[in-house]
Amino acid sequence: MNDFIDAMILTDFLITNTDRHWENFGVLRNPDTLEFESMAPLFDSGTSMLCRDPYADNRLAVIKIETHGIERLQEDQLELVHKPDIIDLSLAPSVKEVKDFYIRCGVNETHAEQISNGYGFKLDMLHEFQQGLRVSIASEFASLGDPRRLGGYSDHSISR
Repeated sequence: MNDFIDAMILTDFLITNTDRHWENFGVLRNPDTLEFESMAPLFDSGTSMLCRDPYADNRLAVIKIETHGIERLQEDQLELVHKPDIIDLSLAPSVKEVKDFYIRCGVNETHAEQISNGYGFKLDMLHEFQQGLRVSIASEFASLGDPRRLGGYSDHSISR
């Protein structure tokens, strides 16, 4: 179950899901014996992908978005993770794929780009977290002098 919780927290971080509270995940049980079978697939991610702050346009703005979930701050949720590499980020969609998806779904290009840029910041932060770096509001404030950390992407997160 710990692996599932870790994967859930990391996935929620990546998509900026702000509403993963104690009633937004569950278990599957055998209907006859009521024995535990597995964790339920993730559901109720409707408050994600920067829906509460669509104009978050840098890493600091994205990491400062508060959640109404297990922990208020995203960085505090990451502190609960035991296995940062439990999800394979090489399988995550690229920033371009996210943008193209939203455009195909009828979102205007400007908003699709805002969403995909925020996703790109989060993807970069998760890569850093998996490498043992601390992801936090304080570390983003400390790096304000590095323009890549504010408005750009590292090479691994974007393929335009």
